[in-house]
Amino acid sequence: MRGSYKPPILLFFFILPLFAGPMEDMLRAFEKRPEYVRPFATILGSLTNAGWYQSASVEKDFNFGIALPISVIYLNNRDREYSGAHIDEGCRKCREHGADCNGCVECQEFTAPTIFGTIHTPQVTSSLTDLNYNVESDDTLSVRFSDGIEEFSQIAGLPFVTLQASFSAYYTALTLRYLGVPGIPGASFNLPGIGLQHDFQYLLSSLPVSLSLAANFTFLIVSMSPGEWKEVESTTGTLKLNGLSNFLGILAGYKPVKFLEIFLETGWEHSFLKPSGTLTINDETITPTIKLTGRNGFRAALNIAFPIKYHPVIGGIGGAQFGYLVNLIGFKSQKKE
Repeated sequence: MRGSYKPPILLFFFILPLFAGPMEDMLRAFEKRPEYVRPFATILGSLTNAGWYQSASVEKDFNFGIALPISVIYLNNRDREYSGAHIDEGCRKCREHGADCNGCVECQEFTAPTIFGTIHTPQVTSSLTDLNYNVESDDTLSVRFSDGIEEFSQIAGLPFVTLQASFSAYYTALTLRYLGVPGIPGASFNLPGIGLQHDFQYLLSSLPVSLSLAANFTFLIVSMSPGEWKEVESTTGTLKLNGLSNFLGILAGYKPVKFLEIFLETGWEHSFLKPSGTLTINDETITPTIKLTGRNGFRAALNIAFPIKYHPVIGGIGGAQFGYLVNLIGFKSQKKE
């Protein structure tokens, strides 16, 4: 049913073996059609940059905290389709030499589905010419696009959850994260992260709000050997996928009452995936080298925190994708009064 939630997108790399044909299309796209899989890079940033901060302020005294933030982001049309232009080289050469081009179109614009796409693949062609560069009107080659994977096209929201621990002193907080998937034959998955936050309250004590500078980094390290999966035994070799997402911004918080804080995160996020390695699919060798950069940019989040010993945070996220944060499982030590 459309709109239902699925497992976190970062684990789809390990669900794909269930769909041998789509798996092969995705692997080929990492080398030949990066726009088809580029949403993975955007999603990596949107998911992993959420939920890092429990407050806009950091105290001078030593504190520690643990949390299990849950974020959900929603896909939009820019994650489901992409536009481009196909240059018909045969037609171009024909027009350069002033030959009979039979009404061919040199530049053909198209809109194609991504791996999450719901639209049909476009129809674009490449013309074949004779020795005199004349276009043979009834002899063209169709350019191949991949349809979206049906199971992915039905996804609306993507959840993400990870364990984090934080330590702070002298107005500076260090936060550590880790998510891993052990015990999967032919695959390994690691997602460590580190975040820093520095509060300027010692310089701006006269202001009614807290202001701090924050940055976080998440590293994706994936290795897949699909030949060890029964459903894709025709594939040999290893695909490695390294990625990075990061955020740099300002946090501003206000406490209307002692046990309530409203704080805003604003800044810029960035995310990319870098595939490498070699795969052979049915005697076709794939060596992807294209860096996939997400369309992440300006990001803002409005959060409500309840600074008690049990420290829940809820909030809304806006940026390349929209979503929300629910951090109901959290603990932050408090100074004894």
